[in-house]
Amino acid sequence: MSKRIKPLQFAWLKRAVVLAEVVLGSLLLAWASALMFQTLVVGTTSVADLDDLTRSIGLLLLMGTVLFLDGLRRGRFWM
Repeated sequence: MSKRIKPLQFAWLKRAVVLAEVVLGSLLLAWASALMFQTLVVGTTSVADLDDLTRSIGLLLLMGTVLFLDGLRRGRFWM
């Protein structure tokens, strides 16, 4: 006989995953915003630094957006 997993058994884990995704996504978006603001205010000195910074900001924005939106999507279905 197979035991079925009760859906409510993992409710706390689902909420923790959603909360972690939303918080991590928000932090990454805030970090990318801070990097962009610092770059605009302070500026960079060399082209290599600007290229690396642009790649980092793009990656942070992409990861933050995906995590934030995925957390919101899962939260709507799970909560």
